[in-house]
Amino acid sequence: MNLPASDGVAHLELAAGVMLIQEHAKQWHVAADRLVIQGCSAGGHLALWLATEKSCGISCAIALYPVADILKWGGELLMPAPFDESREEWRKASPAQRLERRPSPILLIHGDRDETVDFRLSVDFYNKLLEKEYEAEMIIVEGGRHSFDFSALSEKQFQSTARFLETHFGKE
Repeated sequence: MNLPASDGVAHLELAAGVMLIQEHAKQWHVAADRLVIQGCSAGGHLALWLATEKSCGISCAIALYPVADILKWGGELLMPAPFDESREEWRKASPAQRLERRPSPILLIHGDRDETVDFRLSVDFYNKLLEKEYEAEMIIVEGGRHSFDFSALSEKQFQSTARFLETHFGKE
């Protein structure tokens, strides 16, 4: 993967981190072709961003209560410059605006009582993925708020996550 054009410092650092892992995979005893990224909230945004990056080098992404579309959410907390000054950079950094190519398989997990990031943004993103026939799954955590305790996940939701990983990451 080549470093993308500047989409923000965190985006570039994430891409550089994946490149570093790939470059040292043999030395670190890591399967470079079997990387999974997972993030929560802003980290979920970054996981989705990487999954939509060309030649991202990951097998799949799991995003918990992510900011899937900063154009709809308002990305002032995620972007270094105001929208009016950097519309194209905001578009490039928004996973929901980057679906012109097939992303890595994506699992979205979002609570339906999230008061920080509206879970409907994840639902909309998930529906966009399905419309394009991309590989995606979604788990809605009933009563789950932003940064929910993992004990809020049911056994069925844990099994769904395990099945997603087995499908897209593989079994050892």
